[in-house]
Amino acid sequence: STPLTQFPSEKVIERGEAVTAAVKDESQRMYQVAVALNKDDRTLLVDKSLPRPRTPEQIAFRERYVEVFRQTLTDGILKGATPPVADEVKAEIDRRWKEVYSKGIWKTPGGESNEATVKAQAEEDARKLPEEMRVKRASAAKVYVDPGAFDEVRDIFSGQPPEPAAIWWAQVGIWAQTDLARAIAATNAAAANVMTAPVKRLVRIECPREFVSTTTGQMPGGSSGGYGQVAEAAPVSQDVDGPLPKAPTISPTGRVSNAMYDVLHATMTVEMEAAYVPQFMAELGNGRFITVLRADVTSVDSIARKAEGFYYGAAPVVQVRMELEMLFMRAWTAPYMPDSIRRALGIGPTQGGVALQ
Repeated sequence: STPLTQFPSEKVIERGEAVTAAVKDESQRMYQVAVALNKDDRTLLVDKSLPRPRTPEQIAFRERYVEVFRQTLTDGILKGATPPVADEVKAEIDRRWKEVYSKGIWKTPGGESNEATVKAQAEEDARKLPEEMRVKRASAAKVYVDPGAFDEVRDIFSGQPPEPAAIWWAQVGIWAQTDLARAIAATNAAAANVMTAPVKRLVRIECPREFVSTTTGQMPGGSSGGYGQVAEAAPVSQDVDGPLPKAPTISPTGRVSNAMYDVLHATMTVEMEAAYVPQFMAELGNGRFITVLRADVTSVDSIARKAEGFYYGAAPVVQVRMELEMLFMRAWTAPYMPDSIRRALGIGPTQGGVALQ
């Protein structure tokens, strides 16, 4: 730097203060844009279910929560399906026999009958039915979704009305998994069905019930994930205008929860066309506060998968297990946080616009 040859004049000082104020104003505008983008259309599953729900809201949340993963995410956003299972095939065979084949059997007074011919035809059709149903299912859906693919907070379904903390983590899981489902849907948008879709199958999403901090956070998979144990660090400042903390031993980004945002580390496993992996990873971060921290890619035997009922088409397919970092801006999440969550995060009485009682 160049040393000053004389003390700055009043005009220079005023100009410097104006530039500083302009930079601060621009920074605040950028921050507000980031908050709005992060919040987007995220709302509560049930109005007033957070931060301090009453019993009616607790029960309503539990009832609505049952519908989220099947109706909203699988059917609505993903246009997803599962391959037909043996029970479905048997039910269709029984239906066809009752409604079609059995009604076509005739007998003459002389004892002649076409029953043997009809049964033979029914058996031949039953032999072909699994393939027929699998092709029909693959043609109607855009992605396979495994049973249990979504991470549910099972405490919601305990005998008592769910506690506010359980509702909070269930709601965070909904927000996070909705983002991931939308990224899959966007990647598959131009596809006619699962056989031409880039992302073929959602195997599993895992969303831990905690945010990453300098003292409690750890990459999914622990030390085997390649990032080692969490470094000890001083408590994180709750000053939203202060410097953001970094913990490089936790993840490649070093991000941890702080006064500006909370950090969630999730994992997602999909099977997809190998050529579209870069596009899908880019889509995850397109307008979403998601960073791919790590991706493990293994080849998939599409012929073996077809024998299991998964019709992937002709393109090479891989399984991708991604470790993901997701950010939630506190400017909009803090008002929803139950008191126990706020205390655990060290949030002060007024930060986020909601006072602790």
